[in-house]
Amino acid sequence: MKILFYITSLLLITLSSDLQAQTKTKNMEHQYDIAMNYLYGENGYLKSNMLAASYFEKSANQGYVSAQNN
Repeated sequence: MKILFYITSLLLITLSSDLQAQTKTKNMEHQYDIAMNYLYGENGYLKSNMLAASYFEKSANQGYVSAQNN
């Protein structure tokens, strides 16, 4: 059971790290995905409306229409 938890934790950390690294490329779609993760507290992200708003704004400022509606 501990091994399964450890593997799952590593996978979530890896997914979170990958998404965060992609924001450095200023990819508006990935910034939107990160915003959604923060908004709902999914995929290893703690729920944070403030961080979600920040990533929505970054994505919207680059012209991503879905982010402009949030």
